Amino acid sequence: MKFVIVGGTAALIELVTVTLLVEALFINEQLAGALSLIPSVTFVYFTNKHFTFRAGKSRDPSEAKRFIAVYAAAIALNYILYSMFLNGFGFDYRLSKALAIGIIACWNYAWSHAFVFKRKHPDPAIGI
Repeated sequence: MKFVIVGGTAALIELVTVTLLVEALFINEQLAGALSLIPSVTFVYFTNKHFTFRAGKSRDPSEAKRFIAVYAAAIALNYILYSMFLNGFGFDYRLSKALAIGIIACWNYAWSHAFVFKRKHPDPAIGI
C-alpha cells in the first residue's frame, strides 16, 4: 500500500511537471516528457527508501548503485513508451505520460522490493 501511495504521488508529480513544462514554459512535449522524470525519480528514491521499504540510513554504498541501475532502465523504458504513445500513436502528451507511468510502476515495484532496498533481516511489520 505504501508503494502505491508513493507511486501515485510520484506519478502526480510527473504529470504536473510535464503539464507545467508544456503549458506554462512552452517546452517541447518530447523534452518535457524527459525533464518531468527528474523530480519524480528524486521523490521516489527518498520516499521508497525511508517510507515504503524502511531501508533507513544505509551504510551500503551499493544501494544507490542498485537504485541507479534499476531506475536508469525504468527511466529509459518510461521515455521509450512515452515517445511511442506520443509520436507513434498520436496520443495527447498527458495520456502518453500516464500510460508510460502505469506500465513502468510494476517494473519499479518488483525491482525496488527485490533488488534495490532488499533487507538483510526480515521485518514482520512489512512481511519481508
